[in-house]
Amino acid sequence: MKKLTGSIFWIPPSEDPLSADVVIADAKDRYYVFDVGADESTADILGALDKPICVILSHFHPDHVANLQQLAPQAVYQGRFTLQKTHTGAAIAEPVVLQEDPSIRVLPFPSSHAKDSLALEVDRTYLFVGDGIYSTMKQGRPAYNAGTLQQTIRTLRDSPARLVGVSHADPFLVPKNAVLKDLEAIYALRVPKMPYIFVSE
Repeated sequence: MKKLTGSIFWIPPSEDPLSADVVIADAKDRYYVFDVGADESTADILGALDKPICVILSHFHPDHVANLQQLAPQAVYQGRFTLQKTHTGAAIAEPVVLQEDPSIRVLPFPSSHAKDSLALEVDRTYLFVGDGIYSTMKQGRPAYNAGTLQQTIRTLRDSPARLVGVSHADPFLVPKNAVLKDLEAIYALRVPKMPYIFVSE
């Protein structure tokens, strides 16, 4: 576990087994954990934390949620589709402030990669999005849903955060303006009346 900044800690991803980045926000009397990964060492770290944990799941893919069954969180927050997979906790369909100081906000994050995705905003400065800015596969090719991508861009613009944490990316934290620039360039490739924007690998 590494210190990202202030009261935010980070467990880097792994490739074998595939396990997503995990973010731990220290909120005085508890930890808010964004995604729980899939590898044993991450489960061990989370299980040894010295305060209760509340888990926020970005989406349902196993590399983000598999360790949940090994933990005993106070609460689990996720999108509705993820709840159908985990069968525990609550679904979030609107932005929710879980704590004021430090500011912990969970919000739906429109994503071509996985439906009903969530993001975690911490201290109005950091926005953790899991795989939320990635494409999906369509006809064997990476692609973005044009309407969803437009909503992704709008959600990023509306967040006060300056830095975005993107799972499996190096570096993990990147300026929000850089993420927006990349997504806006993809959106500019859209063809009128075509629902998907195909991109290169």
